[in-house]
Amino acid sequence: MATITCTNCGEQLSSQTDPCPKCGSVKKSIGVFVADTITVGDALNAIAERRFLEKNWRLIAPYFLVNILSSLTGLAGPYGIPVGIVLNVISFFLGLGAVKTVVQRDRLSQQI
Repeated sequence: MATITCTNCGEQLSSQTDPCPKCGSVKKSIGVFVADTITVGDALNAIAERRFLEKNWRLIAPYFLVNILSSLTGLAGPYGIPVGIVLNVISFFLGLGAVKTVVQRDRLSQQI
């Protein structure tokens, strides 16, 4: 059974109480308390994980160049559209390689 607090007078109530017996208000805020137990063994084996994005600068310039060229090929007539589609596919795969996710994991026991 959860404990709730009356928003009008601050009285601690059970979650099954409908109006507050002290002030009669029906407005309540719900407070949930979570207790988590961490053993010493868990704390010594804990791992901190940090994720961030890293740019591959050798692929960013070709990525933008292919994007610009694919936009301009539409002006080249009927042959420009298929060439533009091919350049867009190339641009897609260059974009996937231009940014990568790096995961850094550290044991917390080394920092204690």
